[in-house]
Amino acid sequence: MASFVVAMEPTLFRRGLTSALESIDPLTRVIPASSVTEAAAAIARSDAVDLVLIDPRIAGDLDFVELMRALETKDAPHVAAVGASVRREDVLSALAAGFYGYIAQCQSESEVVGAIRDMLAGRIYVPPFLAEIGSERRPEPSKRGRPAFTGRQVDVLRVLAKGKSNKSIARELSIAESTVKVHVGAIMRLLDVHSRAEVALVAQREIDQLPDSRVIAAANAAKTKSS
Repeated sequence: MASFVVAMEPTLFRRGLTSALESIDPLTRVIPASSVTEAAAAIARSDAVDLVLIDPRIAGDLDFVELMRALETKDAPHVAAVGASVRREDVLSALAAGFYGYIAQCQSESEVVGAIRDMLAGRIYVPPFLAEIGSERRPEPSKRGRPAFTGRQVDVLRVLAKGKSNKSIARELSIAESTVKVHVGAIMRLLDVHSRAEVALVAQREIDQLPDSRVIAAANAAKTKSS
């Protein structure tokens, strides 16, 4: 049984979202809230909330970072924004602030349900329309040249594309979390992006074009041997 806090004005959309959540599991528990204060109180008094879905508009003048702080508790669940905006800047700001995903209110019910399932499975959700917006602003890899990733950077990038945290990446690749941070920083410089959210976006868009890390390692070994 999944448990959600749905924080937004009591509109037709909230009823539709509640219905979509209940379609995932008939035993789903949905706790409604109409303000940030009510949402924080619901999180604090509930034993186990799997996901908080919040419309940023109920936060008033709070930005995404301040909103996350307002919802923090000792055992804070993941928080996802369910916003009216489809601006690239808003989506990336939410993800950079620590939101576990961004769902646009214009997305279809099937997309919303898919997003919820992804986040419940531990994957950060990036809306598909963001890739379309990003592709309009960023030159194709063939035109700007594909970054020369190391084999380990490719490994990190592939896991990062799944929305995994640094800790999860370190565990999966059996390396230190501090090493993951170094690789992520290097990847950001190579991709010429300024946030982890943008790295995940590019990784998801270009994952099939990434070379195998073993091929890179073999090529590097051959270069070393010939020199």
